[in-house]
Amino acid sequence: MTFKHWIALGLACLAFSNSAYADTNSSVAEGAEKTKGFLWEIKSGTKTGYLFGSIHLAKPDFYPMSPAVETAYKNAKILAVETDVTDMAALKKVMPLTMYVAPDKLEKHLSAQTWAQLSTSFGPAAEQMQQLKPGIVATGLMIGMMTSTGYTPDAGIDLHFLKRAKADGKSVYQLETLAFQMKVLTDFSDAEGDEMLSYTIASMKDGDAMKDSEAMVAAWKSGDLPALEKIMQSSADKDASTAKLMKRLLDDRNIGMSDKVIKLINGNKPVLIVVGAGHMVGKNSILDLLQQRGLQIRRLQ
Repeated sequence: MTFKHWIALGLACLAFSNSAYADTNSSVAEGAEKTKGFLWEIKSGTKTGYLFGSIHLAKPDFYPMSPAVETAYKNAKILAVETDVTDMAALKKVMPLTMYVAPDKLEKHLSAQTWAQLSTSFGPAAEQMQQLKPGIVATGLMIGMMTSTGYTPDAGIDLHFLKRAKADGKSVYQLETLAFQMKVLTDFSDAEGDEMLSYTIASMKDGDAMKDSEAMVAAWKSGDLPALEKIMQSSADKDASTAKLMKRLLDDRNIGMSDKVIKLINGNKPVLIVVGAGHMVGKNSILDLLQQRGLQIRRLQ
């Protein structure tokens, strides 16, 4: 796997946490059950927009989306996503943020115990990760785990609608830049990066990572918002460091994204906003912040 692909995988994992594209729009057999997901109608005065909580890894048979989601997309003139991961020029610019410059390397920023974990678990492949920072390695490993069971960024909900919008001539708006997201993934102290990577490896080894990921996907696909919120809260409650990480990956980013959501809703063109479903649950979620600002929210599915 090239550095570019590993970095793109890290970005794909950030919110629910490659730029390749599969034509998922017509890949499901006729009569298959429609995927629900989470869709809300957002009103600000006389203006209306739609907010869809997505997942960044999926399977081709998750498509097509439900009629309500398809209608929201078709009526939109603007599609807003967290960031445009198909922008190869922007991706190239942020790549230096993800890597150590030789002779510096990953092993020098990890404890002996964590490096031993990585080496024991992944053998020679660990040496291929030496240029990458811990956050990129951890997210890449997680997505590698998911793809081994059939999930793929190629079929991710954001990417699906992003590619469709570009093909259909719709305007695309980014709530965050690639540079900003990359800093979120890489701007850790050595102690924080070590802890994140160690926890990731351990949770993959004992099966908790796969169990939790599949439970989140199942909750999303069935539209079970309370189940998703319970899983997310359970993750945040594991320990203080995990809670801090969840706050950084979700709550802190929700503030800036909600400001831009309000701006888009109040614009002059119909908009569909597609953001990781993890940003939609609990206190300080995007939905919570929008309600605090006086917007009216109605769940459609």
